[in-house]
Amino acid sequence: ASLPSATLQPIHPDPHWHNYLISDGEPLLLDWDHIDLSDPVRDVGCQVWGFLPEQHWDEVLLRVGLAVDATSHSLICWWAAFKMLGNALFNARRGNAEGVDSHLAMFAIAADNTPWLPRPS
Repeated sequence: ASLPSATLQPIHPDPHWHNYLISDGEPLLLDWDHIDLSDPVRDVGCQVWGFLPEQHWDEVLLRVGLAVDATSHSLICWWAAFKMLGNALFNARRGNAEGVDSHLAMFAIAADNTPWLPRPS
């Protein structure tokens, strides 16, 4: 129903694997042309949501200096949903119906506060 407001911080806000460079074992984000002030979970939310099983989300948040609390997983899903909807619109502007459909499907999953990757059995 509601999520806490965050202290705004500079964010990328387009972190995907094409925008990373690994230097001395550390990831560096490139392509800062859309820098914004926002919730810092926005940068890691879609990455964590889309690539890690939920049991590892808190560890990533802690390692990047973010708080872990009762709303952390909801924030991750919120920002993943936000990113997937933006990606669907991006694909729509380019006439990519398949991209629209796949990103809208991912939007629905994230908006339902559900991790992308299933829990291991």
